[in-house]
Amino acid sequence: MFATGLFVLAATLQFNGIMGQSAVPGDPPLTFTGVRALTEGPGGRLLLTGDDGVLYALVDGEVVSLGVRVPAAHLAWDGRTLWALGSDAVWTVDEECPGCFAVHKAFDVPGLRFDQAAVRPELADHPFAGKGKFFRWDRGRNVLVAHDAAGRECGTVFTFPRRKGDSALVALGFLPGTEDLVASSYYPDVRLYRFRVDGSQVTGNGWPANRGYGLLRRFKGRLYHMGTDVLPLGENLLGARAMRVGHEAHHRGWATDGVRDYLATSQGLYVREPGETRFRTRRGGIRPLTALAVNAPYVFLSMGGTVRWLYLDEDATGVFASSDDDNLRVANAWIYPPLDMVPEGANLLVAGGEAGLYCFHPFLPPGASPRDHWEKRAPGPCPRVPGCRETFPGVEAAISAAGAALPEGIEPGLVARQGKWLVVEDRKNFRLVRFKVLN
Repeated sequence: MFATGLFVLAATLQFNGIMGQSAVPGDPPLTFTGVRALTEGPGGRLLLTGDDGVLYALVDGEVVSLGVRVPAAHLAWDGRTLWALGSDAVWTVDEECPGCFAVHKAFDVPGLRFDQAAVRPELADHPFAGKGKFFRWDRGRNVLVAHDAAGRECGTVFTFPRRKGDSALVALGFLPGTEDLVASSYYPDVRLYRFRVDGSQVTGNGWPANRGYGLLRRFKGRLYHMGTDVLPLGENLLGARAMRVGHEAHHRGWATDGVRDYLATSQGLYVREPGETRFRTRRGGIRPLTALAVNAPYVFLSMGGTVRWLYLDEDATGVFASSDDDNLRVANAWIYPPLDMVPEGANLLVAGGEAGLYCFHPFLPPGASPRDHWEKRAPGPCPRVPGCRETFPGVEAAISAAGAALPEGIEPGLVARQGKWLVVEDRKNFRLVRFKVLN
């Protein structure tokens, strides 16, 4: 079923390029868009989980499926075991033969947040070794609680100091070297704290640090704070410099294989090739869309959540031009996926189902509130942007004829047009295909 928008008479199409699918030509298409976790694993391998739930390895810069699904978002390598941490359970990811991985449930943890816990590295002289394996913040008591490798509670380690607005602690990790515990707090406190095993707080040399809320991820002897940018943490934070990649609001992992550098985000795996000074390549595909629109110089799309956009002239490896910020969800909510999008000047009219009809302003002036992205035009239900639309006679045949030149073929999903440009969702290969209308 094709969703068409403002089409004219039947036309001849000319293939013009691939967008949003960065698998190597000839290799299977990448079925994930974003990356949930990126870590070192057994044998020094670089492993990641996509938002398709599949475990992948990075081999010479390419993404290779390991053919196993990991139910949890957070991966943590302790030097001996690869743990998958979920909000309801914890698993181990075990290499049962060379290159053969299997997932086993370690324990259930109903009602607890082990996905935000710190995993103690397997170091004989680790200062927390006699306390437990997993360390989590208990909200009700504001204490650090230890659990053993089977999930059993071992007791309270220490009480955290009060924070501005009684802010939650959203991530815990261990600082390599001293192996002190680092805690990241949520708004309005948004700071990084550091504690010894006896609960005394380490201050000075930039600690505690004023940082936006974010995750804590460990990789090869460094701990990284991952929010709107990526900051390597160390004994002295004075003058520490953060890395920022494109428009990403939430980073989920950092790694390097000694040749290439990688950053995991909800918009894909970003790669910096040898000799490059910035991350110019995105690994990942395009999952099935709920809405698609062309509004030059951009292509706007939604996979049932955040509105994202690519440059219209981008290629298969190109990064998103949009942010992964949650404010780009309809009415800043999580429950109203964009169902239809139509250009209105530099903006978009967006059908938000029960939320109603909105005008989406992608680019806000300085000082504007993130809420200003969404201007309500009409109440719901609104499954489709209203208005007269001309049909495109023969669109299926035209796309099939133009796509016949593609070795991988094409399975058309949503279709969007503006002027001479036609963009088609290819659900077979998890990508967008760009055509030029010749007449």
